[in-house]
Order: sequence, then structure tokens, then C-alpha cells
Amino acid sequence: MAHCIQAIIATAGVVARAAELGLTDAPIALNSGFAWIPAPGREIERVAEVTALPRSPGDERFLRLGSALAAFMAALSRHGPVAYVETEYFGGVGEQIATVFDRGARILECGSANEALRAIGVRAAHGRDEWDTLGLSSHRSMPP
Repeated sequence: MAHCIQAIIATAGVVARAAELGLTDAPIALNSGFAWIPAPGREIERVAEVTALPRSPGDERFLRLGSALAAFMAALSRHGPVAYVETEYFGGVGEQIATVFDRGARILECGSANEALRAIGVRAAHGRDEWDTLGLSSHRSMPP
């Protein structure tokens, strides 16, 4: 089974502030008061252009963390810590990578999804890891 997302994850209140920066995709509720929002590259580029976000350096270790998305994450993180997570799995083989921004700065350069989720305040519950605690296993692809 495939799993392929590029997601901005934070508390529901922080994710809701993405609309103030011009991102029109609706947040998707997760467990424990968190939410995620898809981060499609073309939409982030549009937002960066219309809002004149100052560009931040991109990161070539990621598939989609270009300068526009890094700038967007830095701006959104002024409201609270924000994780950006990429997954690319098919048939159990693949990769995940994550980063975290807080107060406008990158505080986790490159780590696992669970490391990033811990950095934004997710606490694993009931013998699960942070990913499963939020219910992210049920979100296997980007919404249409």
C-alpha cells in the first residue's frame, strides 16, 4: 500500500492561521488537538508570490522543501511550532523526512516524522508512536 504526503502539521489553532498567509486548502483535523494541511508546491509558490514572503533557503534533502515552502513555514511558525513532513512509501519501502520551524526559525533541520511531531508537542499515547497517536496512518495520500 502506498503512502505519499507533503504535510504541514501543528496544533489546530496554528494550522488555521495558514489562511491568513493565503493558503486556501482547508485544515484536516487530527487527534489530540492537532491538524494538518497539504503542502502542494504550486499552491505554496502562489502564496509566496502573492504575499511577498521573504525567501528562505530551500533544502535539497527534501523532495518539496523549496525556498517558498521554507519561507511559508517560517512565517506560520511565528504562531507556534510547525512540522513539515514528507512521506513516500510503496509496498512498505520508502522514506520519510521532516523538519520543524518555531518562532520564525528552523529548530529541527532534518529528522524523522516522530522526532518532528515530538518537537511540536505531540506525546505518544497508549503504546503508540506520535504518528499513530495523531491518526496520521489513515491519511495515506494528498487530498484531491
